[in-house]
Amino acid sequence: MSTPLDSVPEEASYQEETEKFLEESDDIREEYGTTFTDVTCEEPGSVDVGQTYTCTAVAEDGSTWDFDAEIDGENSYLVVGTKRE
Repeated sequence: MSTPLDSVPEEASYQEETEKFLEESDDIREEYGTTFTDVTCEEPGSVDVGQTYTCTAVAEDGSTWDFDAEIDGENSYLVVGTKRE
């Protein structure tokens, strides 16, 4: 799911915005059928397109999910999650 940012971010902005997105987004709830809490994301090493970083979150049922995030455009990132087995 690609998500635009409102302003030109710094590395910490991507981290904070991704954490907020995973916890609060209706799109995420619909996509994964759950809500997430305790979201933590790495700070990306740069704001360059193609830069990747990871996040973890806890779903309603207590399961842990891993998310791969990638800066996919100017002021935009893509997030894809998988449930840990």
